[in-house]
Amino acid sequence: QIGVVMLNKTSGQKYLVREEGTFFPGPYEEVLQVRNATVLRSMEYAVVQNDMTGRYVHYAGPQQLFEDAYEHIVHILPKIVLQKQQYVQLVDRRTGEETVARGPQTIVPEPEQCEKDYSNLCRLTVQQAIVMKADTAVLTLNRSTGFKQVVRMSEGDSENTGIFTPRPYEEIQEVRQATVLRQQEYAVMQNDLTGKYIHYAGP
Repeated sequence: QIGVVMLNKTSGQKYLVREEGTFFPGPYEEVLQVRNATVLRSMEYAVVQNDMTGRYVHYAGPQQLFEDAYEHIVHILPKIVLQKQQYVQLVDRRTGEETVARGPQTIVPEPEQCEKDYSNLCRLTVQQAIVMKADTAVLTLNRSTGFKQVVRMSEGDSENTGIFTPRPYEEIQEVRQATVLRQQEYAVMQNDLTGKYIHYAGP
């Protein structure tokens, strides 16, 4: 599988020709380059840059990839594999928009979800979801509003368990275990915002 990059000497435009059989350039045409296809495996994707605009595009494997006349391959990178109970937070660095991808799945991020100029080869942090039980709670922070909240297992869960994955713009700050109060005990709790105290009686 080959492609031929041609130059029209009249217009100055380059273009890619992919034809089976013998190829002969026409009048005012010049052969600039003969390219072989780049074979992308099923768990790979190619980072391709447009020479005229500087923009990037991602092509997912498996395929035999031919870059356009004004394109070149910058990197061949592995796809992101998310197992069950795993997730990754994807942030568009231009708009700040955040999405959360949950496993199990294999994903190819958008160019805007990778760091500028691929200085870190688009290495994204795969995180583990929290297994929720009756005695487990998760403290989260919304990075947009600064609001914190405690998330507990949904009531009525017949299996007494669940999986917690943060929503966009949410960050897990702490996983808390319930404090068991005995019959003759009570807990003194303080509100971090107001400084006020409240008592909770056991059990």
